[in-house]
Amino acid sequence: MKTILSFGIVLLLFTACKSSENTAASAAGALQTKQLVENGDFEINVEWANPMATNELNQLSNSGLLGVGNSAGRINLIGTANYMRFENDSLSVYLPYFGTRQTGVRFGNNSGAIEFDGIPDEYELVYDEGKQRTELRFKMKEDTESYNVFITVYANRNVYVSVNSSQRNSISYEGVISRLEED
Repeated sequence: MKTILSFGIVLLLFTACKSSENTAASAAGALQTKQLVENGDFEINVEWANPMATNELNQLSNSGLLGVGNSAGRINLIGTANYMRFENDSLSVYLPYFGTRQTGVRFGNNSGAIEFDGIPDEYELVYDEGKQRTELRFKMKEDTESYNVFITVYANRNVYVSVNSSQRNSISYEGVISRLEED
């Protein structure tokens, strides 16, 4: 009985030490990620699109056209062209869009993607020390369509992007952030 109790105490001590190491590593990763975002030269590549599951997307999913492993609410984008590039105060966006559009497509834009090149409006960067994550909020407008974008960057460099549009159903993306490579 004493052996089991001693083993339990030793196991508890190792577990406690390990969790404090993970917390310290997570805090360091959060600060590095915060600095990457604050420097302003970074790129987000999305790996998953999470569209609002509508009747149209459910029909598309049921037809098998979305591919294996995809559903009306989660679509794999690995290998699909996409980016969000932040360079100083400029932003360049190309995100594939899956969902329902409330109004007609703009002239000259046949891709249906969310596209933007320019300087975003109302750009705000907030670091949440308690949750160890960096949050970006901004607005962007392309022709007649406007977007509210919310980005959460986690300590491990995973990213969650939420896009609300004036002409389309909302969509979110999951991906990773990296330093913008020099050309």
